[in-house]
Amino acid sequence: DLPGGGVDGDETEEQAVVREFAEETGLAVVPGKFVTRAIQYWSRKRTRPRHANSAFYRVRLTGPAEGPREPDHDLVWMRPDRAIACLRHEAHAWALSVALREEVSADVEPL
Repeated sequence: DLPGGGVDGDETEEQAVVREFAEETGLAVVPGKFVTRAIQYWSRKRTRPRHANSAFYRVRLTGPAEGPREPDHDLVWMRPDRAIACLRHEAHAWALSVALREEVSADVEPL
């Protein structure tokens, strides 16, 4: 999964990005450009169906987080094409592909 989670209380999406990155990866980030929003529905065996309304942002790494990383999360770095193939949630893979297309299209003339 990409780092993420819910917005707590009165925090903004950008504040949630900073908090969730610190909690789940142990990294301090600054939110950048908004990439896209996606809604995904899924169900797991023996649990009720769920849905997530997710916002995806580019981030800039600024260093290690001040607080501890959640013990049940592992930080894994991989190439974007490999990440798209490995991400558990389709919405995460789609959002990453949107971000990559934006990056490439800035350097290529449209057909």
